[in-house]
Amino acid sequence: MNLTVANSNTNSSKPYLHWRPRSGHSKRSHPTRYMKYLRTPIDGESVHVYRNLHKRCWSVRAKGNVIAHVPAIQLLGCTCHVSEAARQTVIATKCRSVHAYVKGTITHSPIPDTADSSIITMVYLPYVSGKFFDPVTKVPIKSAERMVFSEAGKVYCHGFIS
Repeated sequence: MNLTVANSNTNSSKPYLHWRPRSGHSKRSHPTRYMKYLRTPIDGESVHVYRNLHKRCWSVRAKGNVIAHVPAIQLLGCTCHVSEAARQTVIATKCRSVHAYVKGTITHSPIPDTADSSIITMVYLPYVSGKFFDPVTKVPIKSAERMVFSEAGKVYCHGFIS
């Protein structure tokens, strides 16, 4: 690794360190650049799941790090979490950020039929309410026995507690 002192701004008296790759090395091998290594979520692992608005998929976070981006996932023993302070910032700045997620345990069991009458759809709209809720009845949802996060971006709850 070669570090050279460069001073591109003549008005500044402080030089800065500029990293230059050795010959034959690409710029992608920067020594301090952090690279995320995604992995397959493990059955029974406790995770946080939220909607990734840029990639249009579900992001799975374990122990504070994003471990996967998946089109669909199913969780057991789910609880809904919303940071009210971050929600107020979203409302004030009208700039969306990750401040709401569902915590649960991953399961790879067969997905139940969504036509069942005990399964409801769940949404989260930060400008409408600070809670996850059923869009039809407007009943808030705190937790559920099982949640299915579909490829279409919808969340289906089975055995929910309001």
